[in-house]
Amino acid sequence: ICHGPNAAGAAAFPRLAGQHVEYLIAQLEGFKSGTRANAPIMINEVRNMTAEQLKAAAAYAASR
Repeated sequence: ICHGPNAAGAAAFPRLAGQHVEYLIAQLEGFKSGTRANAPIMINEVRNMTAEQLKAAAAYAASR
């Protein structure tokens, strides 16, 4: 929802739709590990996600 309809981006939230799955997975893993800490909301979103869930979320966003 934060990233807008169909993950097209909204205000300060970047476009996810059409991004490479590998790129999105790397970003999500960065939030989870704390190496990418500039978005506290994302850290909270991915904190308890499994690797499989991160991959599924990335695949979904990329396919929009």
